Amino acid sequence: MKHSTLIVALVVLSCFFSSSLQAGPVSPTYLDTSPDAVTGDNEFTHGGNHYWTIDPGADIYAVDQYERPTAQTFTSVNGQAAASEYLQYVDIVSGSYGYDTRYMYFGIELYGDDKITTNGQKAGDGFGSGTYYNIRIGNDPDGTGGIVLWAKNAKDLPNGYTLKEQFGNFDRDDTVGGPGGVTTTNEGLGGNPGYEIELIADGEGKNGGSGDLLWARRTTSAGGRPMVEFAFDYVAFNQQNFDGKDPDEILPTSIRSLVYDAARGLQGPESYLWNDKYSLTQAGSVYDPGTQNIYELDTLRAGGDIIVPEPTTMALLAMGALGLLAKRRGKQL
Repeated sequence: MKHSTLIVALVVLSCFFSSSLQAGPVSPTYLDTSPDAVTGDNEFTHGGNHYWTIDPGADIYAVDQYERPTAQTFTSVNGQAAASEYLQYVDIVSGSYGYDTRYMYFGIELYGDDKITTNGQKAGDGFGSGTYYNIRIGNDPDGTGGIVLWAKNAKDLPNGYTLKEQFGNFDRDDTVGGPGGVTTTNEGLGGNPGYEIELIADGEGKNGGSGDLLWARRTTSAGGRPMVEFAFDYVAFNQQNFDGKDPDEILPTSIRSLVYDAARGLQGPESYLWNDKYSLTQAGSVYDPGTQNIYELDTLRAGGDIIVPEPTTMALLAMGALGLLAKRRGKQL
């Protein structure tokens, strides 16, 4: 099953396993890992200064694909558009996901935990201030109408799971999209062109009752790099948010879009400025110095197949449930 059409009937799993005795999230076993373009490998020196370039084709605004873990200003160095500051902790190396009978797990592997400046020295930034890590999931292949799980002030994340400053928001008006679904002219309603409905605050659900739903932590990947991990209680999330609605109303009942984000300076998920504020000309390109407005940002759209570790009976139930799911369009909470 290709990722562009992948479907995971987690609503069935959540109903079947709602009595799970698992008390809390554990260290995950990831089922799939997607690699990303890496800017850190593109460092070069010129005139005694250090610069970084972006891989051709790795940064395409029109399809919600970015590889800009650098400062805003690019300069021409030997005919190349190059940045003089590089943020290791915004450069995604890979994104991973997995799940068990209660939790979905996501991991964002990063190149490093510091900022490097033109003199080649580390700035002692330590994950920087105002750095966010986000997981965007949707049941539309373009990602519209989905939810975002995000860790605020990731610099302060501990080594163990914490609920503090973990949030989840819902794109009620379908104003955040990916390939084929991007309109770049202030498409949002009421000045909020993003995930404007908050469903999780400080890890706790806000709709249909309280309860712990979302954790995050900082750890080290198998490759020895910094990693931000999320644990999402999708069973409790579904129980809180269905409340008699079409089960396709709130995700994750199925997943056809999964995007990992690393960003510095994001004001909040209710206004995803890179996807909704700028025109194509204003957004510019790293290969057109002087026009770009989008920077300190890296995204990775997951690819490949998803593996569902479920017994045959659950697979049959999932197929039956999929036949009953209505396509979520024009609905609101």
